[in-house]
Order: sequence, then C-alpha cells, then structure tokens
Amino acid sequence: METEVRDSIIPYVEQAKFPDYLVPKLAKTGILKCFFKKPYGNGAKVLLQGLITAELARGDAGVATMCVVQCGLLGHTIELLGSEEQKAKYLPKIINL
Repeated sequence: METEVRDSIIPYVEQAKFPDYLVPKLAKTGILKCFFKKPYGNGAKVLLQGLITAELARGDAGVATMCVVQCGLLGHTIELLGSEEQKAKYLPKIINL
C-alpha cells in the first residue's frame, strides 16, 4: 500500500476517480482470499481480516471500501446464501477481482 497506493493516490482523489490500475495488482496478491472460507479462500481469522482492511485503509479508504464491499457485502452473501453452483461461479471471480 505504501508504494503502490499512497504515493500515487492524490491525483485520483482530486479527480474523484477510482484507481482502476490497482485492481489487477490487488488480485495478484491473493489478499482477498483471507475474507472467505475454504475451499474458495483460506479461512483467515476475523482479526487478520481486520488488520488487512486497516492496512488497505492506511493506503486509501476508497480502496479499502472497494475490497470490503466486494468481499463483505457481495461475496459473503453468496458464501452464506448461495447455492453450490452460484458459489463455484461467482466466488472465484470476486476473490480474483
């Protein structure tokens, strides 16, 4: 977050735009797997999820919000309430952005 976000986020904030270039970089890290249970994620503890979110927010609140909405609101709903077919179809896409 220090080198990829904090050093380059100001122009995006000033223009009220989201830094789309970060999405593939976040996906490459595999960090979103921490927010999901196995077999789609790695089943990280809630404390680790909170620390990851805090680190994302330290770089930029908008980036953290995007990840939390993607995983928490969208992904977690599918994980809890979706059929196995829906989980297999959508969760890998959400985790890999």
